[in-house]
Amino acid sequence: MSEIVSPSTASRADIPGVAPLRIAVTGASGFFGGRVLRHLRDQGHTVFAFGGRDREHVDEEVRADYSSWDITAGPLESPPEVDAVVHCAAKVTDWGAHADFVRVNVVGTRNVLNTWPEARFVHISTASVYDDHHIDLLSEDKVVPEQMLEVKHASWLSSYAITKRLAEFEVATRNPNHAILRPHAIYGPNDTTILPGLITRMRRGKLFIPGHGHEVRISITHVDNLVHSVECALACNATGTFNVADAVTPTVHQALSAMFEAVAVDVRIVYVSRTLAWHVAPLLEGLWRLRRSPSAPPFTRYTITHVAWTHMLDLTRTITLLGYEPAVNFPESIKTVSIEPSIAAQLLPRK
Repeated sequence: MSEIVSPSTASRADIPGVAPLRIAVTGASGFFGGRVLRHLRDQGHTVFAFGGRDREHVDEEVRADYSSWDITAGPLESPPEVDAVVHCAAKVTDWGAHADFVRVNVVGTRNVLNTWPEARFVHISTASVYDDHHIDLLSEDKVVPEQMLEVKHASWLSSYAITKRLAEFEVATRNPNHAILRPHAIYGPNDTTILPGLITRMRRGKLFIPGHGHEVRISITHVDNLVHSVECALACNATGTFNVADAVTPTVHQALSAMFEAVAVDVRIVYVSRTLAWHVAPLLEGLWRLRRSPSAPPFTRYTITHVAWTHMLDLTRTITLLGYEPAVNFPESIKTVSIEPSIAAQLLPRK
């Protein structure tokens, strides 16, 4: 753990109706954490930023308020006093060793909670925790219960999803003053996950997607709408779990086509039988594990559940209790999409 950096405070510290807060942000070197850090700083809050990367390897915009902290190693020594925590740090991928997900998503969350036990705790979770492939409209209670997690893990639930659900239990039981936010498919400028993951799954200019993509609709979450939901959660005392998504729910084909167009990637999307893919996926998963491949198979049962069945997030509770108003929506929102430059340099051909 490096020495904690004393944060800068933005000039807009006196915002009508919003008292400046002292806020700790974890995962600040990542896609969303960096975005929320910049926004909170611009709004006049005093921000303490933490991430797993060394300070010299983070963006210059983030570096001023940034300290390196491995949250898996234990609670932070001599933490700054804060009013609130925005916990963004997580291992976000659909493939990898289960123990690694437990270490970051469960143990790491516990260590952050123990560092600031009295602070308002805004936890960035995921809609991946839902047993969602048989339910079109998902309210916050349609979640995988704790006693079913291992059963679902054996059948389709990924290590990412199961450990994010376990992290929710940690938050709910250890800090009553919490807001758990569940976005789905976070996208926007400098994407490090969604589009890079799709591009790596392309084969000779084709992307194979299970299901009827022209009919299936999925909720997606623009990064700035998620930032807005964090701001709402910090500005009120509402507790519990809240879905976060754009107001407009596109079809899978509309979303994918628009995203690839936004980054000028020429791809042919090929839709394959959902039933066939569901039966082939366990074979691919087994083969990839035998090979100990660090990269994911072309598709897994987990990824199939996210593109082959309609699942829309019910925003009623979030709008009513948090005052959430998604301002950035499809299709205009897609115009902001880009891939993080260092990742784009590796994935995209030079022009």
